Amino acid sequence: MLHTTFNQLKLAGACGQKVGSGKGYDKLATYLGGVRKYGKNTLIPLATILDSNGLDDALWCLRAVVPDETAKLDRLARLLACDFAEKVLHFYEDKYPGDDRPRMAISIARRFAEGQATQEELDAAGAAARAAADAAAYAAYAAAYAAAYAAADAAAGDAQAKQLRAILDVPALGMPVTRMCRTCAGTLHPG
Repeated sequence: MLHTTFNQLKLAGACGQKVGSGKGYDKLATYLGGVRKYGKNTLIPLATILDSNGLDDALWCLRAVVPDETAKLDRLARLLACDFAEKVLHFYEDKYPGDDRPRMAISIARRFAEGQATQEELDAAGAAARAAADAAAYAAYAAAYAAAYAAADAAAGDAQAKQLRAILDVPALGMPVTRMCRTCAGTLHPG
């Protein structure tokens, strides 16, 4: 279980530090019988904050975990991120069934959280997963670009499609888009 203290919350800049505000810090203090009674440095379980203040404040308090528990927080956050990634991994694997780089990165991140993988292994797996994401993004971009050209051909006819291609290819011509031209009588004129 993770903990914070009233001092940690204050140092982290918790909202509602004004007595009687009924928000954040003050709401928790009221729930626990007051800061003086409870103690400025007495551990407060984050589950208690969840009960008294709700999910938003409990999540915010993760930034104010006592220093002795930051490693535990890092481990839990990494495992939670792995859980989230696994929930959506099938979208990637359906599209790229032979690419296991993201799955391997998740596996190594889990092992790292449990102390069973090195930082170097984690870094390498992360780089491989980023490369897979970049390749997928480029493939999506290329497909969208090709679809735009196909749509231009189908919708505008040959002459207008050439004109649209010329407009879309302006960066390749070395002309700034702001100086790009206007269309007159079906001909492209530099601005």
